[in-house]
Amino acid sequence: RAHQSLGIFLMSEKNYKQAAEEYETAVKLDPAFMPGWFRIGQVAALSETNDAHGEEALRKYLAYTPNEKESEPPLARAWFWLGRIYENQGHKAEARQMYTTSLKLMPGTKDVTEALKRVS
Repeated sequence: RAHQSLGIFLMSEKNYKQAAEEYETAVKLDPAFMPGWFRIGQVAALSETNDAHGEEALRKYLAYTPNEKESEPPLARAWFWLGRIYENQGHKAEARQMYTTSLKLMPGTKDVTEALKRVS
């Protein structure tokens, strides 16, 4: 959890490379720590690097049921970041599908609505 917290701080500073290293360390220490997999996908989408690994990490997270009591990221956000990876790759149809799924789970989410407009 400490590695994830540091990673979140580093992402806020746009230090994506270092953040990715922290998330990788978190899942190496505990492969069942699912929020770490979510963050690996998120940082891949934001940094526009390591798309394949980011997609794999998000798909792993999407097969999981987040624990709301632990404030784990909702699946809607995983769908959003997966859409962003596809959008970064220029795969608009796939991105649109992911964004649509995200919006169905969390209607009215501003960044998802804007992303959907970009790929429509």
